[in-house]
Amino acid sequence: MNDDKWIVVFKADNLIERDALVAQMAFQGIEARIIERPTSRRISEDTVDLAFEGVSSLFDGFPILVQTSNEDKAKALVTDFFKRRKLTLDEPEIPGERRDFHFHKYYFCGIFSSMLPVVLHGYGIYHFIKGVKKREPLRPAFFVFSSALFVGSGVLVFYWITEFLRSL
Repeated sequence: MNDDKWIVVFKADNLIERDALVAQMAFQGIEARIIERPTSRRISEDTVDLAFEGVSSLFDGFPILVQTSNEDKAKALVTDFFKRRKLTLDEPEIPGERRDFHFHKYYFCGIFSSMLPVVLHGYGIYHFIKGVKKREPLRPAFFVFSSALFVGSGVLVFYWITEFLRSL
């Protein structure tokens, strides 16, 4: 086995995309590794599999690693993979990067802001500011929905804090 360093060549948005790319790389003779996460993909039998979108967005995608000697070949394979499926990468020269990266994180922070209010409000505001500074494309429906959830959970947290302080 070669002693090359392993690098992340692409971050897939979901498990299906990751597995398809790893299989394609294996077919082309490129050894690829994945990083397994010790997270449960389902909360119960009746819930959705969070690994397909939600978890990958919060945990920064599903990385695919290759040896540095295969980096160019693997990146070309990833670009070709998306071209053949008539999908376009937002930045073909940097596969795996999203043009709306920060707003995408903001949307998910809005959706989950009621679960971990202070942390996800701060994290969401950070990504919102970064997205505005980078002039990322905005998805209006996602923005309105996640902003409404941000405001709603923020008002509830503010109410709970003021009630707690009054009771002291």
